[in-house]
Amino acid sequence: MDYRKINSHIILLLIIFVVGLAMAMLGRLIVLDSGIDTGTANLTFVIILGVCIIAYLIILATLAHVIVPWVMKKLPNKRKPLPTITENNISNEKEETPKQSAEDIRQNHTRAYMEKQNAKINLFLAYSRLTMTSARSFGY
Repeated sequence: MDYRKINSHIILLLIIFVVGLAMAMLGRLIVLDSGIDTGTANLTFVIILGVCIIAYLIILATLAHVIVPWVMKKLPNKRKPLPTITENNISNEKEETPKQSAEDIRQNHTRAYMEKQNAKINLFLAYSRLTMTSARSFGY
């Protein structure tokens, strides 16, 4: 994960946290202005902040598990219709370049990947041999 990038969900969480913190601070100031002691005001701050967090989690869970699936069911299905074969779209011309099958593409990709891995292993082995021979020549 690249920590240099700020994702949209982090920005949303920060906004929610700042709003909850502002509401809790406002509640604390109201309690202090009414003449109640500092300990009760601090407890009020913690309670309001906790209620804000719980309310956010309830709203998030409701949106994710109830409302979003309901909206997805209501949206029209945008599937493309399957093309039908008619005499107009059948071509009598032969293709000049044969298409590769999926199996051939997979085998070519696997072969290239294995060659790349073997090259890395051979480079590591050559480096290890060079390091070990130079260590023996110095008497380590």
